[in-house]
Amino acid sequence: MVIHVDREVIAVAKLPGETVIPAPGIDSGDVLRARLERESGERLWVVHRLDRHTSGVVVFARSAAAHRALGMAFELRQVEKRYVAFTAGAMPAASGRIDIALHAARRGRTRPARQGEEGAREAVTDYRVLQTWPRPAPHVSMLELK
Repeated sequence: MVIHVDREVIAVAKLPGETVIPAPGIDSGDVLRARLERESGERLWVVHRLDRHTSGVVVFARSAAAHRALGMAFELRQVEKRYVAFTAGAMPAASGRIDIALHAARRGRTRPARQGEEGAREAVTDYRVLQTWPRPAPHVSMLELK
């Protein structure tokens, strides 16, 4: 569902299960970018992605210039990304930071990197507990991540 359109971008609410760009085993005509291009009749550039099973807002650029500018903003971390996640179990504190380097694994996945491992990328996530439900066991916590 399109939630915002202007001269530079189209912002879309992506549903869980949708893919933003072609992936192995996914018909390229079924990806979000291809559907939006068919509906809008224009070429779109992917500014960022969300994992297939993640829902949220995805931004597409409507020109190469907008794509370059937005890509640079993401690269320079001028864009603040926020997520809501649910966890099984209670968090150790009401807020905190998870700082674990990640490494590319098979089939486009990532895994925690071993200390000093070559090719590891920094991954820092700040969290804040929004709510915790003690039942059903185990606890379930709703977090804001950024």
